Amino acid sequence: MGCVMLSATNEVITMIVSSAEAQNNLGKYLELAAEQEIVITKNGQSVARLLGTRR
Repeated sequence: MGCVMLSATNEVITMIVSSAEAQNNLGKYLELAAEQEIVITKNGQSVARLLGTRR
């Protein structure tokens, strides 16, 4: 599994994953996005955010 980092601000938990990690485990991150924000990075820069529709 690739590098996964968690960040918490104002009680919102954000998971940060590389684009390769997200691509290899998309189903897992889609499920996690229902509960928390997932930020996807490419070359160290944020490029996308997954948010669940049921919050």
